[in-house]
Amino acid sequence: MSRYSPGVVMDEEMIIRLVVSPADIHPTEDRIISSALSSAESFGLSTLRSRYATEVDIIETAEEVLARATKNSGSRRYLVGAFEAPVALFRRMDANKKLTRVYGVYDTAMVNRRSHADVFMALSNFAGGARDKARKNMLRLLMDYFHPVRDFRGGLIARFGQDA
Repeated sequence: MSRYSPGVVMDEEMIIRLVVSPADIHPTEDRIISSALSSAESFGLSTLRSRYATEVDIIETAEEVLARATKNSGSRRYLVGAFEAPVALFRRMDANKKLTRVYGVYDTAMVNRRSHADVFMALSNFAGGARDKARKNMLRLLMDYFHPVRDFRGGLIARFGQDA
């Protein structure tokens, strides 16, 4: 646990993941793609813990994510929305009903972002093809918790959408 942490990430908590276009969107089908979750397999899928994330945290995170994505690509990036999903959804998802934990959610609070948490895939449990299947299954579950930019927290991140 980080020294800046408000505490251990609990199953009852909700976590927020911003969705960036075009990086997280299929180029011709206008849908979120499973590779939007692939950073959980390497350096961690950055999220914010809802109960601790202030509006300022969310806005600053959106600005940072978009600035980094735009700089890396050389073209404008925008938000399409956010997932706000229960931690338990990640922790209780199992692979092929074998009760093998797929994801862990860990407190990774930072001095300027106390609400930060990372999601990691338990890589030792999965070969390459199984990872892709697990990612697709997770995305399917997460879609019930997706909020377009105009709907997320009363339009808090709408100004970061395509039409802004």
